[in-house]
Amino acid sequence: THLSYAAWCDVRVRSRAKDDSHRRLLQKPGPEVVQLDYTFMKSEEPDDRLTPVLVGVIPRTGYAYGGVAMAKGAKGDQELVADFMNWLREAGVQGRIRLRSDKEQPAADVANAVARLRGTDPGTKESLTIVELSPTKSPASIGAADRWAQTLTGLVRTQLEDLRVRTGVKLRAVSAIFPWLVAHCMYLYNRFQVRINGLTPFEDQRGQRYKAPLMKFGQPVQLRLSTATIQPKLAPRWRPGLWLGRWSPSEEHVVAVGPDTILTGRSCRPLSAETPGHAEVLLFWPTWQDEIVRGVVSKDTGVWEERRITPRPTSLEDSQTPGAVKPEAIP
Repeated sequence: THLSYAAWCDVRVRSRAKDDSHRRLLQKPGPEVVQLDYTFMKSEEPDDRLTPVLVGVIPRTGYAYGGVAMAKGAKGDQELVADFMNWLREAGVQGRIRLRSDKEQPAADVANAVARLRGTDPGTKESLTIVELSPTKSPASIGAADRWAQTLTGLVRTQLEDLRVRTGVKLRAVSAIFPWLVAHCMYLYNRFQVRINGLTPFEDQRGQRYKAPLMKFGQPVQLRLSTATIQPKLAPRWRPGLWLGRWSPSEEHVVAVGPDTILTGRSCRPLSAETPGHAEVLLFWPTWQDEIVRGVVSKDTGVWEERRITPRPTSLEDSQTPGAVKPEAIP
């Protein structure tokens, strides 16, 4: 009779099916809520140790943050605070926000540091960041951050296992390259994880799908140097290396082109196993599996201390990546 609609019936679908509904989440009035907290990661390797990871999320859009910390708190890792600020800009966070964190001192210190850096509204002179501390024994107050921490840990486990299966390389949480793997997981989640509203966090924020090509983490590739058009005409314009992801601020590829050098560039190509440079690239792994520790003089105590170092990339253009190695120092 075809009286009742049935999704399995081609005739009824062609003649009576309606367009897919447009799902949307209702946004409560007031400042955007941003949650942050710390989680800890450690591999099964006996010489590994717990490593703090700062996580943040915007519950409304699902846009998430994850960054490996050299130490807990704002003083212990000021570069991570700056990285969190960059993430807020990437997520489109403007104006006043409610930054909610755990009551634990390190997380509260980071929240207060972010509030100071964001400053005040020029017109009203009010702070652009309302810092809120969750009540004691009330994890639900930052439940979105807690759930994201669990999701991120699962994504990191998956990427570590995929890397081990493909290359035989085992990374530790203290490995020099580990922060880039965590950043890559965050990048993938924001651009490909479809939420209940049918959109990825990237689509929800940008209004368009993400379409840029990606490689596998640790895959041998060739990176086109950003100085290719100004260097001698007979000099090589591509360098082999290990693909570590994309650099969110500029969407450039991040490639380890040596045992202690990371470059970024706009163009990247896979490196076949038959290419002579392929074997050379694989020799980079032992250094990147290790922990990079350098001695520094503490600004607070004046005492010589050892601290973990996360290598930062450079595109060979000073303005692209603040804090990167100067181009002249790259061999």
